[in-house]
Amino acid sequence: MLNGHDHHYERFALQDPNGQIDPLRGIRQFIVGTGGAYMIEMPDTRAANSEYSQDYTFGILALSLYPDRYEWRYIDVNNAVLDSGAGLCH
Repeated sequence: MLNGHDHHYERFALQDPNGQIDPLRGIRQFIVGTGGAYMIEMPDTRAANSEYSQDYTFGILALSLYPDRYEWRYIDVNNAVLDSGAGLCH
């Protein structure tokens, strides 16, 4: 699931529709609101199931999609990869 409603980057663990961790059938969520407006400082307390977040640099989420898997890279404006990984499709 891709969202851009907040001006920061955040990646969540695989979750079920109720927001519970589900490593076998869960859906990964990304918030990518880092496209050029202004950054919003993240709260001191991380959201439930948040695995990575940053609020200090603009960037993009590059997705590579395959029939059975996906890969992601969050790349900042200096071309540095700040977050990356892969998951399986189900």
